[in-house]
Amino acid sequence: MTSMSAPPSEWDRLGNVHYHRRHLYSFSDVRIDGRNCAAAVNGGAFAVRSTAGKSANAAADSTRHAQQFTVYSASGVHLCDVAYQSSCELVAHGWTREELLVCVHGDGRVVVHDLGGRKVRDARLSFSRREDEEKSGARGGAAIVRCEVWGGGIVAETSAGAVFLVADVHTDAPRVTRTKEDASANSAISALHARVTPEGAAEAIFARGDSVFAAHERGVRSRRLAGGALIRLCASPSGRFLTVFTSLGKMLVVTADLSETATEFDAKSATPPEQVAWCGDDAAVMYWPTHLMIVGPHGNFISYAYDTPARLVSEVDGLRVITSRGHELISRVPDPVVAASRWALSSASSRAHFFRASLKDWRSFCRAASPSRRSVARALSLIHISEPTRLRRISYAVFCL
Repeated sequence: MTSMSAPPSEWDRLGNVHYHRRHLYSFSDVRIDGRNCAAAVNGGAFAVRSTAGKSANAAADSTRHAQQFTVYSASGVHLCDVAYQSSCELVAHGWTREELLVCVHGDGRVVVHDLGGRKVRDARLSFSRREDEEKSGARGGAAIVRCEVWGGGIVAETSAGAVFLVADVHTDAPRVTRTKEDASANSAISALHARVTPEGAAEAIFARGDSVFAAHERGVRSRRLAGGALIRLCASPSGRFLTVFTSLGKMLVVTADLSETATEFDAKSATPPEQVAWCGDDAAVMYWPTHLMIVGPHGNFISYAYDTPARLVSEVDGLRVITSRGHELISRVPDPVVAASRWALSSASSRAHFFRASLKDWRSFCRAASPSRRSVARALSLIHISEPTRLRRISYAVFCL
């Protein structure tokens, strides 16, 4: 390839495809350390948890904990503040696909707020059977020791070692389902995740030792993986793949039915990544405090440096990166755009001028090439921008291209 047919310099090559890292918004008063932030998918809002800890009235009641969150739109606009008292430590917080903030506590208490900071639900769910209580020694239900919020609810591990899926967590009748157990499993859970299958069903994904398990109400399947104990895992946005990181520094991508290992990559790191995620369905992502690494299907990778803590959000068409400084979107450049760029830069000056102008705003190019506005919407990144005066609904949306 000659220099005249090279893609734009702001694109990064990953094997035979290209990725584009774009700065969307700058922040001035957001403080993120990575673990204190949770963001909704599809370009939704994000919540930053305060490290207030015990209640200010700790002398009167040392068992009370002050839970405080600040909620921002994707552009960094302050939407609301959420504050309440709890008698047990917070285990996890995150967002449902309806953009409801879900906070889960160790005693089974689940508190749900909407984008306006209004409390939608506050209830204590039971995550155990009588034999679990006898095993754990806890009355009124085993304690939650690990939890993750997914688009349809939560997945939780209890002190008795059981795994539960909860759907419709924001309603008056949430569905609590205990997943099937593998009788051969005798080690502790080291990572927990939930995935939504292409058919729309939910299942718990978790790791025990060097094996990965996929469990739901009716059954469980498992597979032993080479490369050491499993430390991190994450499902792709479509639910078709899983990425796992092992104690020997290996990153593996396996199919969701656990039948095949699609990619094996040596990260050459003795320290596990703080987060694993996906950039669309094409590339797995690992994040350390100083950089993130995007790995393609054939073991090619791109590395981006970060000097501030970040929160990664897997999207169906890319990866959102939220830091105290701002909001970024990393996404694959569509193949037709790459082809048009090469053709424009290697053609006669008149056609080159036309396509250089088109590439600056290729939204029009995509609309003209697509017979359906719906297909265009599926192909592009939708970032919600919520106006503070209309918090109950998304006021408008922009395509970040």
